[in-house]
Amino acid sequence: MPQTLNENPTPMIKERKYTITVDMLNGHKDNALKNAALLLEEAKILLVNKKWPGAYFLACASIEETGKAFLAFNSVNRNLTNPAVQSVLKQEFENHKTKIVMGLSALLRKTGTDEKNIEYFLDLNLHLYAGREASLYADINDDNTLTVPGDLVRPDAATDAVRLADHSLTAMIDFFAINEPKKFTAFDDKFFVISKKSGFQEMMNLSDFWWFFIDIMKANPTSPNDHLSIAAARYWDEYYSKRKLWGRVESRPNSGSNAATTE
Repeated sequence: MPQTLNENPTPMIKERKYTITVDMLNGHKDNALKNAALLLEEAKILLVNKKWPGAYFLACASIEETGKAFLAFNSVNRNLTNPAVQSVLKQEFENHKTKIVMGLSALLRKTGTDEKNIEYFLDLNLHLYAGREASLYADINDDNTLTVPGDLVRPDAATDAVRLADHSLTAMIDFFAINEPKKFTAFDDKFFVISKKSGFQEMMNLSDFWWFFIDIMKANPTSPNDHLSIAAARYWDEYYSKRKLWGRVESRPNSGSNAATTE
């Protein structure tokens, strides 16, 4: 029987068959930092020569490589024997949004993690992600208008992007100099894996989950472990994946058959 095409087919993603090791992560971090510095140097050359789109794009690429270095650095203590952890790490290394966020993370820590600054950096991330494509490719908009990078990237936007890439790389190098890679529990790794699954956001929208999370915190108030990781990992396995609720009255999102239900 011939297959039918899905209305919204999943894009084909090339399977990456390499195996991640601690030595590989350390080498990948060093290579990403070197490349971030090279891309930044090239972006500055283009900026001096008023090649605004190229300067902007290479600045974004430099920030991504800085983020890749952070991902590698911060993953050496994960359970690399777990195939699911390996798979998600490979996805993260190729996720533009993730790498931009991670590339800005050390600068965010340096400038302050108050709510206003976090909102500013989240907004920056959205603009950079959208701008990196617009700065590289001629495109056609939904309203049939045509765009070309030379008409979209302003000199001040290119200048700001290059300056941001420079500050982000410097902050990341400083961060590596004074910090050790994060330690992870089995719950942390589980949370890392399920955060990429299709039902994760729906689970996080369940008020029943957050009551469960509060119960976890109350039961272990002095625990050094991440309460959110523990709650998410346990709730996923014990309740959400079994289409159960922990026990509170639930106002569930109307999102179809994957929503958790009471027995």
